[in-house]
Amino acid sequence: MAQGASKEEIRHTVEHAKKYYYEQKSHRSSANTSTTNDSASLQTAEADQNNHQSPSTETYPATFNTIVEMIATGQEDKIPGIRDIPLKINEAPPSVSALPRPKKPWEASP
Repeated sequence: MAQGASKEEIRHTVEHAKKYYYEQKSHRSSANTSTTNDSASLQTAEADQNNHQSPSTETYPATFNTIVEMIATGQEDKIPGIRDIPLKINEAPPSVSALPRPKKPWEASP
């Protein structure tokens, strides 16, 4: 017989994973009208976490489509971490090589 987790351990792990999934999903949704004690305590914990975050920590929009829409409508300033990268090559002259050219394998001495 194969060694592995018992059915009770598997059930417990699945329940734990479901709970984690639903908690993560509830963080993303904007529904603040929850009536259960768990969600109320979750909101309190979330508020405490937001109070401890540094002001430099900004949140990103929820989806890629939201970011694309913001860029398309010219709202790049509302997306944290976005910056303009110029489309030009460095105009400084290239540096001069200081090392001698390495020998090719067939030029190496035996």
